[in-house]
Amino acid sequence: MKNIFRIALLFFLAACGQKEKSINNGEIVDSLQPKTTLTIKPIDTLVDSSGLIIPGKSIGQVYLNERGDSIFSKLGKPDTGDAAMGKSVSIYKNKENGSVFKVYFITNMGEPDEAPRAKLFHTNSSFFSTENNLRIGSNLEEIKKYFPDLKHLAVITIDKESLQLYDAVKEGIAFEINTENICKGITLHLGGEALQPTYLPFYQSFELIKK
Repeated sequence: MKNIFRIALLFFLAACGQKEKSINNGEIVDSLQPKTTLTIKPIDTLVDSSGLIIPGKSIGQVYLNERGDSIFSKLGKPDTGDAAMGKSVSIYKNKENGSVFKVYFITNMGEPDEAPRAKLFHTNSSFFSTENNLRIGSNLEEIKKYFPDLKHLAVITIDKESLQLYDAVKEGIAFEINTENICKGITLHLGGEALQPTYLPFYQSFELIKK
């Protein structure tokens, strides 16, 4: 049952027998554990809970503000990542189709319940979608129907591609749009808190739109 859950939630783990760096509880560690390539069938228009995006709250079975150790117990060790100054990024990769799933953590240093907690999720996988079937590949105009207060927030760069970042600040979801007005990535954040440049680069560049 646990393996079925992992397959349904995250198909990003790719076969790897080499020594690599990953993040465990907010710290960079080495891993020799081989990974298994997982295959997921395309989903239809009925959104399964394992692929459901709830803006400002969760994606699949992981939640914003969830502890890092809890997330790693569900997703396993990330393929790569970075950490510094109480911040960390964990990245899960699907080497078959190039999709990624990123988690940005902030550690509440000095607090009684000190632990890395998820503050941002990012994905470019069409496996995930909102209850209205907004996902990678959706058109900007379609997105605006469900998020009429969408704000043109910034110009970002991911893998050398320049994208327009539109943020539904109140709801807690942002969409990365290419020159054809097609969604290429989705980022989840806490509702009411607009996306800002992070200490560790969640995007290669982040240039706020001047009003």
